[in-house]
Amino acid sequence: MNINNWLKEIGLQEYSKLFENKNVTWSELTKVTTTNELKELGIASSIIRDKLLFEITNLSSRKVMGKAPSPPTEKPKRSKSTKLGSVEEIKRIYPSQKKVLNEYEEAIIKDKKELKTKIKELGEEHPDVGDLYYEIGTNYYMNNEYKKAISNHKKSLAIRIKNYGEDDVDVVISYYQLGQDYYMDSEYELAITHHSKALKLQQELNEDDDHNEGVAAISFDLAKDYYYDCQYDKAIIHYENSLDIRKYIHGDIHTSVAEVYHNLGLVYQQKSQYKKALPNFKTALDIYTEVEGEYSEDALKMENLAIDTQAEIDSLTNSEVINPTSKPDDSQDNYDEIKTEVDEVIASGDTCIEIKDFAEALRTYSYALKLCEQMFDSDEKTETIATINFKLGTTSKTLEEYTEAEKYLEESIDGFVSIHGQDYFDTARSYSQLGDVMYHQDNYEDAIRYHQKALISYSNIDEKELSAWSHYDLGLDYYWLEEYDQSVDHFSQALDIRLELYGLENASVANCYNRLGLSYYWDNKLDLAIKNHKIAMEIREKLFGQGSEEFDDSRYSIAQSYYYDGQMSLAKEHFSESLSYRKRKFGLKSNEYKKAKEWLDKIR
Repeated sequence: MNINNWLKEIGLQEYSKLFENKNVTWSELTKVTTTNELKELGIASSIIRDKLLFEITNLSSRKVMGKAPSPPTEKPKRSKSTKLGSVEEIKRIYPSQKKVLNEYEEAIIKDKKELKTKIKELGEEHPDVGDLYYEIGTNYYMNNEYKKAISNHKKSLAIRIKNYGEDDVDVVISYYQLGQDYYMDSEYELAITHHSKALKLQQELNEDDDHNEGVAAISFDLAKDYYYDCQYDKAIIHYENSLDIRKYIHGDIHTSVAEVYHNLGLVYQQKSQYKKALPNFKTALDIYTEVEGEYSEDALKMENLAIDTQAEIDSLTNSEVINPTSKPDDSQDNYDEIKTEVDEVIASGDTCIEIKDFAEALRTYSYALKLCEQMFDSDEKTETIATINFKLGTTSKTLEEYTEAEKYLEESIDGFVSIHGQDYFDTARSYSQLGDVMYHQDNYEDAIRYHQKALISYSNIDEKELSAWSHYDLGLDYYWLEEYDQSVDHFSQALDIRLELYGLENASVANCYNRLGLSYYWDNKLDLAIKNHKIAMEIREKLFGQGSEEFDDSRYSIAQSYYYDGQMSLAKEHFSESLSYRKRKFGLKSNEYKKAKEWLDKIR
């Protein structure tokens, strides 16, 4: 068996060069028994090491590597019929056919016996039991019994999470393998769910590594899930992510890079965007020709795809020439096509925000921004880019990635100001969000600067409600700078506007009174602190009831003011009521309960 052919068969041909550089022979490879040996060979990704070791283990009793079975007959339908006929499916990694699979059945029987023993000796939730469930599931996977694979891998995952938490490489591997199980069982939505979870955890485990091999591998498989689920734009996003990492690790000329270009071409072909499919096929062809030779199977396949795609483009062009209703301005047609695609991708990102999948939203908006590079310069392009930057900035802020958020929001402001000037709604809210980013980084001086700009813009366009928010934000900025006169001034202005808009019995009005109370408290103006906390408490009681956290927050704050004002009986009364509430709500061991008890103990 040739190592390069074997790696290609299992979908890991990008490691051919590594084994070649290490002078690894086929005989030496089949004797590898641990992931540490693979790590010493330079396989950095634990997911790849795990996959390789599994495949190597299966080689020990196999004389011939079986061919992959034919893909299922069902696949995503094309949007319209073309001369190309059926679109080639994106390559899957299929296990061997059953005629050489007795070893998996034997392994399952052996592992099940060992499993019973381990459960009896160690209990049902021991890590070794979880590992055995994983091995049994993987043997079912290799035996094409995907539902049984899923059942065992789910048991393994549950045990691993219980023992290690989610911040563990074995948990990542379990999520990833479940994604593979569901993918092979044509349960694409569940494959997406599990591969997405694996990707998120892998990124968190390697947060300092922007070019992680495991991230590239999972992104690639997640893209295939989206492709088969007919979510082509998301497939493109994850292929692009995988491509960027693989190019960084392996360079531009590498078979794993060609593989991504090939699959990107297939996605664009499925979208009937043949002009985008063609350069991807051609790039894959150039790489395969340079690495494997012009008559290699991969190079010939890419050449045929490129020829067929060019023929399709020519056919459509000729049809447009004959059709009298076709538009003469091709550049405008292309611009409109790209703008439509950008709008669709932005909408997809908005959907991710609605379901609180912020990491996926970030990737989706980033892809939309990249697509904008293909649009010719115009005010519409500038505004679209500014809008995407705003969405990227607010999403990054939600993920607490403040440096990135700052960069995106500054770009957003530049774009909106260049078209509309300062007195524009989107300009104002970009300033406001940038002020929030500075606030969350404890940079209160810059927070004041941007919140002040937002206030001016909102005031000039008569946005009273948002002007009140800007005053409230400025009140918080000055509060943390301990400039209480300024904080009182802005909280008071926010209060005046909100009273005018909503009346007294409103949550945002109560918040203003509460913040005024805190500002006066720290400024040692206790009579004013008590007055404002009392109003806040009365409003919150009417809105939320005495059994609410909002009401208790005001009760606790006014108790502190009573204490320092020397009104000990009132302080004791309010702290006692707060203590009883916190005991019921949070428990005796909670910080909330302990804080109230400490204050009450001072009085006693």
